Order: sequence, then C-alpha cells, then structure tokens
Amino acid sequence: MYRTTRGSEQRRLQCLQDIQKLQEEIKLLQISNEKLNGVGLDDMSFTELASLGSMLDEGFRIVDEQLDNVVGAHEEITTKQLFEYDLMGGPDWTQRIEKEDLAYQSLLAGRRVASVFFIVGKCSLQENAWKVVSMKKIKRDEEMGKTKRPRPSVNKEPISPGQI
Repeated sequence: MYRTTRGSEQRRLQCLQDIQKLQEEIKLLQISNEKLNGVGLDDMSFTELASLGSMLDEGFRIVDEQLDNVVGAHEEITTKQLFEYDLMGGPDWTQRIEKEDLAYQSLLAGRRVASVFFIVGKCSLQENAWKVVSMKKIKRDEEMGKTKRPRPSVNKEPISPGQI
C-alpha cells in the first residue's frame, strides 16, 4: 500500500483545482470561438448582434484602408521604376550595366587569383629567387586609378516631353 503524506495530498488537491479552472476556461473559450465563427448566433441578443456587426464593419474598414495604402504605394514604386527604366534606355541599359558589372567582377577575381595563387619565378644563373605578387601592388594600382570601376553609361539621347 502506498503511504500518503499531507504534502502530497495538498498537491493532489491543488492539481484538481487547477484542472477544474482550466476546464472552465476552455468552455468560455469554446463559447467565444463559436460566436466568432458564427455558431450559436441564434442565442445572441439584438444588442450583442449589433455590437458584433459594428466590430465587423470597423474591421472591414481598416482592412480596406490598409489595402488601399499598400496598393497605392506599390503603384507609386512601380511607376517610378518604369520611368527610370525608360529614362536610362530600357533593355539596352540593363544589359550594358550587367556587362560592365561582370567585366569589373572578372577583373577583381583575376587580381585576387593573381595575388593569392600565382608565384612568379625569377630564375637566373646568379640567383634562384621566387617572388610572390603582393596585394600591396594591387592596392597601389587601385589607389592610382588603374583599376577603377567603370561608370555606367547613361542614355545620351534627349527625352522629349511626349516620352515622359
């Protein structure tokens, strides 16, 4: 037989009370959930239905306002992007920018590979020395402007007011 103590009995009673409280709370939540889902509307009074209707109307109004704001902001951004795209030269401009970016990335990648992996050997009868291409030379070249990134070219044709 199990022996019970006063402490274990109190814990058991506390657990039972907690279970009852949670069951009551679940019932209240189920009732609220049914009302929100439209189940049990027959039991509601006219004032409760009117209150629920006004809350729904207010919710719809807020959702409509937010939707209008989002759609307006999206249209504004899209219009600006289309205008800039046309102003800069359309598809030719984007292809030109992509080519310039790829050329610059290729140049940098080549320099990185040269600085890290390539060892330039200098062999002569008098000396056997290996020289590593240093990052200092590349940095100096960049500072002197030898490897500046090319600027994107802009459409040279004037834009008439009809194109805007």
